[in-house]
Amino acid sequence: NAEAFNCLFCYCPLYFLEECPGAPRWTSRGVKDCSACRFPHRPENYDAVIARLSAAIRDRAAKRAPEER
Repeated sequence: NAEAFNCLFCYCPLYFLEECPGAPRWTSRGVKDCSACRFPHRPENYDAVIARLSAAIRDRAAKRAPEER
């Protein structure tokens, strides 16, 4: 449905996560293929996308060396 489809995320914002709530497949070369996934395009999932991104940012910030903060 073109009217309900949202391109807020013109790429998969969860691409960098090995485990994501979408339905990725991994190619034989180890590349994550999200082309069949619709998870970030569904309005009911927007909060979940933002929550996953926020958690990943917090986790990475916590792992940084104190002098880098």
